[in-house]
Amino acid sequence: MDPDALSHRNRVPPSSVLVIGAGLAGATAAFALAQSGAQVELWETLPKAGGRLRSFTDYQTGQEIDNCQHLLMGCCINLRRFTSAIGLGDCWKIQRYLTFVTSDGKSSRFASAPLPAPFHLARAFAGMHALSWTDKPGLGLAVLRLAAWKDHAGDEPLVPWLRRHGQTEREISAFWEPVLVSALNDSMANLGVCAARQVLTEAFLGGKQAFDLWLPTRPLGDIFGRDMGQALVRAGVRCRFGITARDLIVTNGRVIGARSRDGLASSADAVVLACPHRQSWQILENSGLQPATEPWGTGLGTSSITAIHLWFSCQVLRLPHAALIGCLGQWVFRSTWGTPGAPYCQVLISASDALLGIPAEDLVQRAAAEILRLFAKPGSDARLVHARVVREHSATFRQGSDRMRPSHRCNIPGLVLAGDFTRTGWPATMEGAVRSGLTAAHSLSGRLHPDLALREPPRSWLQRWLPGPRSRG
Repeated sequence: MDPDALSHRNRVPPSSVLVIGAGLAGATAAFALAQSGAQVELWETLPKAGGRLRSFTDYQTGQEIDNCQHLLMGCCINLRRFTSAIGLGDCWKIQRYLTFVTSDGKSSRFASAPLPAPFHLARAFAGMHALSWTDKPGLGLAVLRLAAWKDHAGDEPLVPWLRRHGQTEREISAFWEPVLVSALNDSMANLGVCAARQVLTEAFLGGKQAFDLWLPTRPLGDIFGRDMGQALVRAGVRCRFGITARDLIVTNGRVIGARSRDGLASSADAVVLACPHRQSWQILENSGLQPATEPWGTGLGTSSITAIHLWFSCQVLRLPHAALIGCLGQWVFRSTWGTPGAPYCQVLISASDALLGIPAEDLVQRAAAEILRLFAKPGSDARLVHARVVREHSATFRQGSDRMRPSHRCNIPGLVLAGDFTRTGWPATMEGAVRSGLTAAHSLSGRLHPDLALREPPRSWLQRWLPGPRSRG
């Protein structure tokens, strides 16, 4: 039985909760707790909600653009259910296919067929032009072996595992690397089998809708900054922006509130600490609390994402998006809400730490040259007219540190953790953040509104047969 369920038999849910951090994890926890009847106060350093989900206005074009493109897959059901619960169900649109494009300009469409999962993607794998017919049976076998992998002995490095199971450099660079580096935001050298298995089984071997791509219909700053913030206020959450927590108030070993850097103090029956992992750890240290022997605040590390925003003299990218193989970035996107035919696109580079020292202009020139070579019509006179580079230095925690991820239960009375870095069983994604917020809220209230109860995506028959991941929590 869930340990939280056992503990709630003898515990009264808190009547007041302070949530520190209004990113997706903190906002989810605050909304769920307010819906369960608690009085919730929410602190956030930034002037609005959303955390890393931000947009900005480009100074030259006046266009609102996201700092980095975000999307989710059909298996991310808790994020979609949360946005629906707060009245933002129309903020996503479905794309049922993606296009793989290699550095030679060739492309193949990857889409599901009207067959039961997991056979719905068999034709898509067979049609991948980047792999030869002799490569594809070995790739399929490796995918099944990865799905059947059991982690009784703990995680292990992915690349040696792939090579042991017959995967060549071509198969790794044409399939495993573009899929996993973009999903997990770390280099192949740092990835473990456990995280790779989770991505493959949920997105590719799950129910028929698990592979669908869901793209935002308006800027992230509008969805998760303005609109989500307004939904929290409507739910009764007292949102206080521009406040940075310094430490927690601890009495007789129990957390009863927090203090801000400006000296503001707020008391509550319980506190949800939902800042990025380094900030959360610093707040705990400032409070004289040591929640774990593993120093996850520094041990989890960070991995960067770089977005290169490009404006051309005319439309170059006519596809809504493309997964790139053998190129500078792993993805290129048109604006998912902009005017059709607009000359803008965004190149997204995951796990970009090695590029942080390269001047922005050099990245722009290389990215623009690739996009023109791959997507401009023959004889086109399209040229680059404007560009912006956005580097998210601490976009996610680093892979390979899964054992250091803390539970939401940190063994400190009155305190729970939330954030995509906690032990959700998911990588650092929007879905993982929502799951952590719902888990934190449930651990305090013992009950959630049915629309907010944590759910698992529909299972394919193969997933029901496969071994499950090791216990998380």
